[in-house]
Amino acid sequence: MNNFFGQFYCLFQSFFGNNLADCLWGYNCSAQDYTGTVVFGQIGFWTLGIVLLLTILYYYVFNPVKYSRWYHWLAYGGLISLICFFLGWCLVPSLDSIQTCLLLDETSGVQLITEMDRVGFGLANLLVSFIEFVLFSFIIKWWSVNCRYTPF
Repeated sequence: MNNFFGQFYCLFQSFFGNNLADCLWGYNCSAQDYTGTVVFGQIGFWTLGIVLLLTILYYYVFNPVKYSRWYHWLAYGGLISLICFFLGWCLVPSLDSIQTCLLLDETSGVQLITEMDRVGFGLANLLVSFIEFVLFSFIIKWWSVNCRYTPF
């Protein structure tokens, strides 16, 4: 599952860069190989679980008639995406724990991974979570009492 989630997140790699992607794939500087812990699976499973749980809550617990409009659905999806943005940003290793060869170019002294790369990964997780929310919505909405036709 690490490969599946890793490939899916790498579709949005332009948000967080190659060096952070190498770190999340588990690149080990001393071994010069990908022998470390792959973080994509952990983040992917957390995101998938949160989105599924909150989507089920929307359709089967919080399904009053007055909140069954498309813009309520969109706002709820935005809330889920914001939660997953912070999840993605927090679960990415901090800059202090990333290995030096990925963090800093030793010849030029340029920092390769910045805090904005972590924010970019949070944005990628936001997009992934909204895609999952849309997919789960179309799968489970049919058995809802009041929100069966939300969003369409």
